[in-house]
Formats: sequence, C-alpha cells, structure tokens
Amino acid sequence: LKPDDKVILIVARMDPMKGQDRAIKALKIVKKAIPEAKLVLVGNGSFSSSKNGVGLSKGERWARYLANLATELGVSDSVIMTGYVDQKDLEAAYSRADLVMLPSIIEGFGLAVIEGWLYKKPVIVSNRAGVSDLIVNGVNGIVIDPNDIEGIANSIIKLLKDEKLSQSIGDNGYETSKKCFIESVIDDEMRLIEYIVEGR
Repeated sequence: LKPDDKVILIVARMDPMKGQDRAIKALKIVKKAIPEAKLVLVGNGSFSSSKNGVGLSKGERWARYLANLATELGVSDSVIMTGYVDQKDLEAAYSRADLVMLPSIIEGFGLAVIEGWLYKKPVIVSNRAGVSDLIVNGVNGIVIDPNDIEGIANSIIKLLKDEKLSQSIGDNGYETSKKCFIESVIDDEMRLIEYIVEGR
C-alpha cells in the first residue's frame, strides 16, 4: 500500500455469504472516480470448510473465485487478500483503513462494524446484517443493499471524497460502540444483581 492509497477494509471469513464479490464489483466503478482506491480483504477459511480429503475447501474456492473476478474486472492490482492475520496485524489493518465495509448477504450481527467504530472509522453496512439496526443512515454509518452494486460504489465514493462526513460518521460510530458496550455490561450487572437478590 502507498501512503496516499484509499483503503476499503472488509474483515470476514472467505464465504459467499460475506459478499466480498459485491465489493470487488463496486471497486471497478469506484476506481473511475478514485484511482487510488484499494480493497483489502482480511480473513480466511469458512466455518463449513471441511476438506473431505480432496481438493479445495469452500473458503479456498471462494478466495480463488474472488481473485479471478478481480482479474476479470481489471482491478486485481487494487485487491489485496491477506488471508488470516494475527491480532497485531488486524489492529494495523483497522488503523490504516479509510472505511470499513460489511457487504454480507446474510449476517447474524456483524462484529467487524463495532471493531471499525472503535477505530473511529466510517462504516458501510448491508441491510441484511443485524448491526444495521444500530445505524442511523448518514449519521453513524451508511446502510446499503448488497445487491445494489452501483449504490455500494456511490456510498464508497461519497465517504472517500468527503473527509468531513467520513470523520463525523466515524466519531458518531465510536459513540455508538461505546454505548453498546456499556449497555451490555449494565445488562450483565443487572442480571447478576437480580440473581443475587432472588437468592438463587
């Protein structure tokens, strides 16, 4: 990565459900407006990636598909697939990112969004992810339809071009993440107090 590269980060296992292909397709459009845009995909494998003793796992097959797609669309120079990274490198990836994205087709919650917020990064989140319920569109994130490639591209361009908006969304996201964390801690403490008071 060069110092002036604009980094779009996705942290997710290699799985079709995570929608990394959407981001690669959107990148082709983004690069016309922002040639220095780079897509960094962190994560490997898949929860269902059993080898069965033959061939590639599901995760490896998906990674290969994504690499081929990037080549086909002429953006392979701008897509970086890191595979698995340790905690230190993951922290470095979040720090370096200009925005964090979760383009999943199916997603229970989407922890990567909270992690992005903790680094005060603006986030673009699929409306299929549970975490999208915490987002006020344009305030602490941007919610997208994972099937709307042009919409995804426009959201990326908007954030990468408007530094003020990016910063404001990142700051508001940070406040949201703190609130989530505090509320979950309070909930746990309340349950503990009830447990003690009821003498169980």
